[in-house]
Amino acid sequence: MVIVDGNSKASLEKLAKYFGKVRMANKEEVKKITGYKVGEVPPVGISIKTVIDKKVLEKDVVIAGGGRIDRLIKIKPEKILEFQKAEVLDISE
Repeated sequence: MVIVDGNSKASLEKLAKYFGKVRMANKEEVKKITGYKVGEVPPVGISIKTVIDKKVLEKDVVIAGGGRIDRLIKIKPEKILEFQKAEVLDISE
């Protein structure tokens, strides 16, 4: 799982430098891997490798998917790092 700020896009080229060949998951894969539909995926509580773009840590809080299409959560980026044991990298375009 890759987390970038709302003004950025994950760079597949940068991600490939860290992880080898990468691609975006399609909506069926997102549901199968996370248990959530696209737009619902929360940034915490999912047992999956998580990478956070370094720009996200510049924010006091972030707004993210809250587990349902009509729900959002407000969370400190440091909590995402803690809960997900996430890695911080420069991965945005």
